[in-house]
Amino acid sequence: MKPRCFHCGHTKAHNETQFRSNPTYKTPRESLVNDAIQRLLKHRFIVIRAPPLSGKTTLLDFMGAKILKDHPEIEPVKIRWPIPSKERTENKAYSDILEEGYGQAIEANRTGLDINEKRTPVYLIDDAHYYSYFDTDFWDDKLKRLQSKDPYFVLVCEHGSADMLFTGGDGP
Repeated sequence: MKPRCFHCGHTKAHNETQFRSNPTYKTPRESLVNDAIQRLLKHRFIVIRAPPLSGKTTLLDFMGAKILKDHPEIEPVKIRWPIPSKERTENKAYSDILEEGYGQAIEANRTGLDINEKRTPVYLIDDAHYYSYFDTDFWDDKLKRLQSKDPYFVLVCEHGSADMLFTGGDGP
Protein backbone atom coordinates (compact mmCIF):
# COMPACT_ATOMS: atom_id res chain seq x y z
CA MET A 1 0.00 0.00 0.00
CA LYS A 2 1.35 3.41 -0.98
CA PRO A 3 1.74 6.08 1.74
CA ARG A 4 -1.14 8.55 1.78
CA CYS A 5 -1.34 12.16 2.86
CA PHE A 6 -3.24 12.40 6.13
CA HIS A 7 -4.79 15.73 5.04
CA CYS A 8 -6.16 14.95 1.58
CA GLY A 9 -5.86 11.15 1.24
CA HIS A 10 -3.86 11.32 -2.01
CA THR A 11 -0.60 9.46 -2.44
CA LYS A 12 2.51 11.38 -1.49
CA ALA A 13 3.58 11.38 -5.18
CA HIS A 14 0.36 13.26 -6.05
CA ASN A 15 1.40 16.09 -3.73
CA GLU A 16 4.98 16.24 -5.05
CA THR A 17 4.43 17.85 -8.42
CA GLN A 18 6.92 20.52 -9.49
CA PHE A 19 6.54 23.56 -7.21
CA ARG A 20 3.16 22.53 -5.81
CA SER A 21 2.00 25.67 -4.06
CA ASN A 22 0.08 23.94 -1.28
CA PRO A 23 1.73 20.64 -0.34
CA THR A 24 -0.53 19.52 2.47
CA TYR A 25 2.08 17.61 4.46
CA LYS A 26 4.65 20.45 4.63
CA THR A 27 4.71 23.67 6.64
CA PRO A 28 4.92 26.61 4.20
CA ARG A 29 7.21 28.90 6.28
CA GLU A 30 5.89 31.93 4.43
CA SER A 31 8.08 34.51 6.16
CA LEU A 32 11.23 32.49 5.39
CA VAL A 33 10.21 32.05 1.76
CA ASN A 34 9.37 35.75 1.37
CA ASP A 35 12.64 36.80 3.03
CA ALA A 36 14.69 34.48 0.82
CA ILE A 37 13.01 35.78 -2.34
CA GLN A 38 13.53 39.42 -1.31
CA ARG A 39 17.23 38.76 -0.67
CA LEU A 40 17.48 36.99 -4.00
CA LEU A 41 15.88 39.88 -5.87
CA LYS A 42 18.26 42.31 -4.16
CA HIS A 43 21.51 40.35 -4.54
CA ARG A 44 20.81 38.02 -7.56
CA PHE A 45 22.65 35.15 -5.81
CA ILE A 46 22.09 33.57 -2.41
CA VAL A 47 23.50 30.45 -0.74
CA ILE A 48 21.46 28.52 1.78
CA ARG A 49 23.45 26.11 3.93
CA ALA A 50 21.88 23.86 6.53
CA PRO A 51 22.20 20.36 8.05
CA PRO A 52 20.82 17.31 6.22
CA LEU A 53 17.02 16.87 6.38
CA SER A 54 16.42 20.44 7.58
CA GLY A 55 14.15 21.45 4.69
CA LYS A 56 16.49 22.97 2.09
CA THR A 57 14.86 21.21 -0.86
CA THR A 58 11.40 21.97 0.51
CA LEU A 59 12.39 25.63 0.78
CA LEU A 60 13.38 25.57 -2.92
CA ASP A 61 9.97 24.08 -3.76
CA PHE A 62 8.13 26.77 -1.81
CA MET A 63 10.29 29.49 -3.38
CA GLY A 64 9.50 28.13 -6.85
CA ALA A 65 5.76 28.07 -6.14
CA LYS A 66 5.81 31.61 -4.72
CA ILE A 67 7.80 32.90 -7.69
CA LEU A 68 5.34 31.32 -10.15
CA LYS A 69 2.41 32.82 -8.26
CA ASP A 70 3.66 36.33 -7.43
CA HIS A 71 6.59 37.20 -9.71
CA PRO A 72 5.62 37.10 -13.40
CA GLU A 73 8.94 38.68 -14.40
CA ILE A 74 11.03 35.66 -13.30
CA GLU A 75 10.92 31.91 -14.10
CA PRO A 76 11.90 29.33 -11.47
CA VAL A 77 14.17 26.55 -12.74
CA LYS A 78 14.85 23.74 -10.26
CA ILE A 79 18.09 21.84 -10.84
CA ARG A 80 19.75 19.03 -8.93
CA TRP A 81 23.46 19.51 -9.63
CA PRO A 82 24.78 16.31 -11.23
CA ILE A 83 27.35 14.09 -9.56
CA PRO A 84 30.57 14.46 -11.54
CA SER A 85 32.11 11.48 -13.25
CA LYS A 86 35.65 10.41 -12.51
CA GLU A 87 36.29 10.65 -16.26
CA ARG A 88 36.06 14.39 -16.86
CA THR A 89 35.05 13.84 -20.51
CA GLU A 90 31.59 12.67 -19.35
CA ASN A 91 30.89 15.74 -17.23
CA LYS A 92 28.49 18.33 -18.56
CA ALA A 93 29.51 21.95 -18.81
CA TYR A 94 27.61 24.17 -16.38
CA SER A 95 26.00 25.99 -19.31
CA ASP A 96 24.52 22.68 -20.55
CA ILE A 97 23.21 21.87 -17.06
CA LEU A 98 21.48 25.27 -16.83
CA GLU A 99 20.12 25.10 -20.39
CA GLU A 100 18.72 21.61 -19.92
CA GLY A 101 17.11 22.59 -16.62
CA TYR A 102 15.58 25.70 -18.20
CA GLY A 103 13.98 23.68 -21.00
CA GLN A 104 12.48 21.20 -18.53
CA ALA A 105 11.23 24.02 -16.28
CA ILE A 106 9.42 25.78 -19.11
CA GLU A 107 7.50 22.58 -19.83
CA ALA A 108 6.73 21.81 -16.17
CA ASN A 109 5.89 25.36 -15.09
CA ARG A 110 3.82 26.46 -18.04
CA THR A 111 1.84 23.43 -19.17
CA GLY A 112 -1.37 24.85 -20.60
CA LEU A 113 -0.34 28.46 -19.93
CA ASP A 114 1.10 31.18 -22.11
CA ILE A 115 4.87 31.05 -22.10
CA ASN A 116 6.59 34.38 -21.55
CA GLU A 117 10.09 34.02 -23.02
CA LYS A 118 11.08 37.37 -21.51
CA ARG A 119 11.06 35.99 -17.96
CA THR A 120 14.46 36.00 -16.30
CA PRO A 121 15.44 32.52 -15.06
CA VAL A 122 15.87 31.89 -11.33
CA TYR A 123 18.04 28.79 -10.99
CA LEU A 124 17.07 26.99 -7.78
CA ILE A 125 20.06 24.66 -7.47
CA ASP A 126 20.04 21.70 -5.10
CA ASP A 127 23.72 20.91 -4.60
CA ALA A 128 23.69 19.09 -1.27
CA HIS A 129 27.14 17.63 -1.83
CA TYR A 130 28.94 20.75 -3.10
CA TYR A 131 29.70 19.41 -6.58
CA SER A 132 29.17 22.84 -8.14
CA TYR A 133 31.88 24.21 -5.84
CA PHE A 134 34.47 22.36 -7.91
CA ASP A 135 33.20 23.73 -11.23
CA THR A 136 35.48 26.76 -11.45
CA ASP A 137 33.99 27.84 -14.77
CA PHE A 138 30.54 28.03 -13.16
CA TRP A 139 31.83 30.15 -10.28
CA ASP A 140 34.26 32.32 -12.26
CA ASP A 141 32.21 32.85 -15.43
CA LYS A 142 28.72 32.98 -14.00
CA LEU A 143 28.40 33.67 -10.30
CA LYS A 144 31.28 36.08 -9.68
CA ARG A 145 30.29 38.29 -12.60
CA LEU A 146 26.52 38.62 -12.23
CA GLN A 147 24.98 41.73 -13.77
CA SER A 148 21.46 43.10 -13.75
CA LYS A 149 20.50 41.32 -17.00
CA ASP A 150 21.75 37.91 -15.82
CA PRO A 151 19.70 35.10 -14.26
CA TYR A 152 19.21 34.76 -10.52
CA PHE A 153 20.74 31.89 -8.54
CA VAL A 154 19.82 30.15 -5.29
CA LEU A 155 22.29 27.48 -4.23
CA VAL A 156 21.42 25.12 -1.38
CA CYS A 157 23.98 22.78 0.12
CA GLU A 158 24.63 20.97 3.36
CA HIS A 159 26.13 22.83 6.26
CA GLY A 160 29.89 22.33 6.54
CA SER A 161 32.94 22.58 4.39
CA ALA A 162 33.19 21.11 0.91
CA ASP A 163 36.68 19.89 1.82
CA MET A 164 35.18 17.62 4.47
CA LEU A 165 33.54 15.53 1.76
CA PHE A 166 36.71 14.52 -0.04
CA THR A 167 40.00 13.07 1.04
CA GLY A 168 43.12 14.93 0.06
CA GLY A 169 41.18 18.08 -0.90
CA ASP A 170 41.16 17.01 -4.58
CA GLY A 171 37.43 17.31 -5.04
CA PRO A 172 35.27 14.76 -6.84
